[in-house]
Amino acid sequence: MNERDRELEAFSKFIGALEPWLGEVVLIGGWAHRLYRHHPLARRLAYLPLITLDGDVAVPPKLKGRKLSLRKRLLDAGFVEEFVGEDWPPATQEVGGISSQLLRYIEILMISPWKVQLGRENGPFSPKRKVQIANSTSFLAQKILIHEDRVYKDRANDTIDRTLAAENRTDIYQ
Repeated sequence: MNERDRELEAFSKFIGALEPWLGEVVLIGGWAHRLYRHHPLARRLAYLPLITLDGDVAVPPKLKGRKLSLRKRLLDAGFVEEFVGEDWPPATQEVGGISSQLLRYIEILMISPWKVQLGRENGPFSPKRKVQIANSTSFLAQKILIHEDRVYKDRANDTIDRTLAAENRTDIYQ
């Protein structure tokens, strides 16, 4: 199995763990960039998407009542929990590379998300699942709003993110 296949397999496990909440959560970050290409209105780009190993997801303040725990679903899927940072209790909890922290202007990323179908035709996704990804306009707006307060080393990544989101904006390229 090559590196890309391992990444897709881990992402597939991540999506499986999120299954009960896929209608409520919105994928953001690097995986959203990858998935933009699968949106029916997406512009076809000539280069491969940038690869990130983390799974960023925007979660509403309160998930609909279920007897399931997202943490337990991630652990059951094989992700490993660890705590990062100096704070106690930890401000950031990490489960298998998935960290939980409150981001500024996260609500913008949940406005009018795009829906993308995942299946065997675009990865190791079985059964087919529909996921929500932050629309590129909301993504750009959130990046602009947080830019000034970002630490210097993160600003270069933000510039790349803004460029990729702009290239995927279907309203510009239609």
